[in-house]
Amino acid sequence: SLLQEEFVKWKGSLFFRFAQVLVDPDPSIASFVEFCLVHLLLKRNPVMFSQHFVECIFHFNGYEKHEKYNKFPQSEREKSLFSLKGNKNKEKRMKIYKFLLEHFTDEQRFNITTKISQNVLACFVDGLLPLDIDANHLLSDTFDILSCKAIKLSSMRSKPEEDIQVDDDEMAMASAVMQVAQKKLISQV
Repeated sequence: SLLQEEFVKWKGSLFFRFAQVLVDPDPSIASFVEFCLVHLLLKRNPVMFSQHFVECIFHFNGYEKHEKYNKFPQSEREKSLFSLKGNKNKEKRMKIYKFLLEHFTDEQRFNITTKISQNVLACFVDGLLPLDIDANHLLSDTFDILSCKAIKLSSMRSKPEEDIQVDDDEMAMASAVMQVAQKKLISQV
């Protein structure tokens, strides 16, 4: 395929259009795109999902006030045709986010949490982005992403929730962070 052989580049809105088909009303189309994304494209570029994730939050909410994200050229017609913003599309957006997160490595999950904090939340805290009606769904998605099961490190997800106490949670998180940090340090040596 042209995408697999890299004749077509993942620039501009292409990745977002492709990811949006994950929520196509026709299950066979959504399933085919899922197969292509995971078994063909992600294998070729293992960081593709994590590279595009923060921009997905801005793009799928139609949020254009950030200086860096969602700035690729799109006509008003394209914006309208491919819009997933608003309450009525919240479930679709979350399905896309969770799909992407489920295919992250633990290191990517750890890093994306930091990236979301720095590139989304900090912009509002620092007053770089206005806390207005346009930010409502963007922030709602951001908090839902940060609290969803798919973003947890695999060692945190493997234990039954009812058996985990606050102290165990903290110890497991510290252990998982140490494991990721050790792997990263060893891979750099």
